[in-house]
Parts: sequence; C-alpha cells; structure tokens
Amino acid sequence: MLTNQLRAEPEESYPTLPGRFQRSDVERLVTACSAPLGLSSACLRALLVMIQATRPSDWRDETRDAVCFMQQAQVAARLGVTPRALRYQEARLERLGLLKRNLAADGSRGRFAGGELIQGISFAPLIESFPHLLRIVEQLEAEERERQILKRRVSASRRILSQTLSRLAALDKVAPGPAEILETMPRRYDGLGESELRTLLRCVDNATREALQLLEMQQDSSGVPENSFRPHIQDTTKENPVCSGSSAIERTARKRADCIKTDAAPFGTASYYEKKRGLADRGFKPGYLETFTPAQLYEAASPDMQMYLDAGRRSGSTLTAHDFIQAAIAILPALGVNASAWDDAADAMGDLPAALCVLVLDANRYRPVNPVWSPGGMLRAMTERARNGSLNLHGSLIALQRRVG
Repeated sequence: MLTNQLRAEPEESYPTLPGRFQRSDVERLVTACSAPLGLSSACLRALLVMIQATRPSDWRDETRDAVCFMQQAQVAARLGVTPRALRYQEARLERLGLLKRNLAADGSRGRFAGGELIQGISFAPLIESFPHLLRIVEQLEAEERERQILKRRVSASRRILSQTLSRLAALDKVAPGPAEILETMPRRYDGLGESELRTLLRCVDNATREALQLLEMQQDSSGVPENSFRPHIQDTTKENPVCSGSSAIERTARKRADCIKTDAAPFGTASYYEKKRGLADRGFKPGYLETFTPAQLYEAASPDMQMYLDAGRRSGSTLTAHDFIQAAIAILPALGVNASAWDDAADAMGDLPAALCVLVLDANRYRPVNPVWSPGGMLRAMTERARNGSLNLHGSLIALQRRVG
C-alpha cells in the first residue's frame, strides 16, 4: 500500500557575512572603496541610508534576506532628493552589483502573503561581494602605508641633503646639481601618488649621495676633518664588507641633552600605549658611528635589515648613516610598525638613533631569550625612554655585537 509522505520544502538560504563581520563593517568597506567602485557621493549616501534601514541580524542569518523595506519616498526625503533621482541611484547601484531590486510594478515594498513574498531592496549581492570588497580595501590600505613610508624616506633624505649642502657651503664648496634638486623639491607631498613619490625619492636620494661623496672628498683632501666631525672609519676585512659612515649627517639639527645611561636597557611590551606627539625639527644625534663602525652595525643587523641595506646603497659603495636611516624606514611595514611611531622616535632622538633603534628591535626578534613580539610597542617604549633620559642604545648595540661575535 502506497502512502503519501509529506516532505517539508527546505527553507531558502541567503548569503551571510563571513567570520565575525557585521553590518557596520559593510558600511566601512563601501565607504573606503567608493572610488574604486565608481560610486559618486550621492550614490554612496543613498546606499548607506538603505543599508542602515535593514536589520543588522539579517546580514548574518542565512534564513533571512537583508532587505530595505523603507518606502522610496521616505528614503528620498532622508536624502533630500526627488524619488526620480533616487530611482536613478538605485539602478546605478544595481548595475554595480551592490543590490537587487525586488519590487512590484507600483514600487511597493514589504512582506506579503504571510511573509512569503518579500519586496524591497535586497543586499544579497553586496554580501556576496563582501570578500572582494575586503581585498580592495586591504590593497588600498597597503598602498597608503607604502605612501606614508615613501614620504618619510623622502623627508629624511631631504634633511640630510640640506645639512650636507650647508657643510659644503662652510667649506666654500658648491654642488650645483644637488642644490638645484633641493630648491625645486615640493614642500609637501600630500598630493603625490606612489609612483610620483618613488620618482622623487630616487631623485633626492641620488642628489644626497652625490653631495655626501663630495663632502667626504673635501674632508679627505683637507686632511683635517671639520670640528666635531668624526674621522673617516673604514673596515676592510674580508669578513665585513667595506663600509664607512658619512660625517656630514651625524650632528643634530638642534641641541639635545645626552640621554644615554649605562644601567638601563630599552624595553617594550605588546600593549605599550601608542600616543601621537607633536613633531619638531629632527636631526642626527652624534656618537654612534664614533663608537661602532658601519661594518659592525651591518654585522649586528638581522638578515632582513641587511637585505634592505644592500638594496638601498649603490653597487660597490660604502654604507653611510643615510643608508641605515633609509633601510630603517623602509623595513617598518614588514615589522608592522606604524609610521607615526617612527615620527615620534625621530622627533625624540633624531633620525640616526631612531634608525639604530629599529635595527636593534628588528634583530632582537630572533634572540633566543625574551624576543621582541611587538616591534611597534618596543619602538614606542624606546622613544619614551629617550624622552626621559633612560635609553641605553649603546648597551643594546654592544649586546647585539656580542651575540653575533
């Protein structure tokens, strides 16, 4: 005997946001990538108003569609536009694959037939596109981080070039090419894209190296280094590649008290409080390349830092403080260090000591005991110690040398 078995139809399944993402994350993403998506400000605003008219829980419930049921006239009133203008914006958003209009002929919206019929603006396409939008935003954020690093590298190189030209002027020597580069450089870099910043960096970096080389030639030919300048130090052993420091960039732009103590070592924690401080003129604290040769600093650096140092300097040339500064700024993204942490460090102690702090914390990521887990927190901690006069950077560099020795 045949029996009829009633089978319940499976409920319709709707896309949901991945992981722990919420509706608010969708609003953040569409705002951040509105330009790559080709969204006008009017379309973006309309999209956000309609998103905010949905239930937040529907974006994470696979049994419910995230739908805006608000009447078109009401949405238009909130936006301050005509219903006709809103219809155009809705059509534009639908073509971009950010929503789907499930509307009756008269444009009515709501739940009908006992909730079986749903009419309104469905954001199922936007939820399905969420991973793609997330990748776009991550790429935009990575590009912005790179821009910030490039801006700081340009600024650091510019300061060295300016100081080096001043030293040359004191020796009655001129460097027409580098001087022209300095004079024609833009004062601000906010409007420059990544490619423009890279071009500018190459230009000012070449000018800086040319000026530094001319200054070293003048000091070598005179036989007597300028007062308070360190003599040219060079290591020619096979174990250490030929490296030298440039005396042109070791003095601070402003007078700072010596904050080195021998009984304290830098410290840092993963949760160290990061606070933005005001910036001031930055210079280069003397003494470190008097105590350590560039070859010794190179050997103490991690393989990653050595790679950045090798990539930055010209082929066959010796290392200078300029190379250490450029390498330290360039490695910041790989270490997960915010560019503002570099600003604070350079403001507190000068570019060269800040660069050596980065060298130390990077190398200490690999030490067997108490490795550095939070380079950003460590740099903030070292900066704070520099401000209160308890930073022992010399001691940290000596410890690195002993470990690799």
